[in-house]
Amino acid sequence: MELVQRDLLSPATFYRAVRPTDATDPPTRISVLQGGVGWRRCEDLPGVMHEPTSVTGLRHVDGAVSIGR
Repeated sequence: MELVQRDLLSPATFYRAVRPTDATDPPTRISVLQGGVGWRRCEDLPGVMHEPTSVTGLRHVDGAVSIGR
């Protein structure tokens, strides 16, 4: 949330969507949107500390927003 509040993710671009109805091999069972600010911009952003769900209590449920490691 700090990156959003400091407006560091603007402008971001969504560049990939995966749906269970997509033809993939093997078939996928996930729905994912991926996006980012580009590699050059990423080099200027502060790192995000890994927060495992065993510590936060958060769950990967429909509608959850996550950041990749």
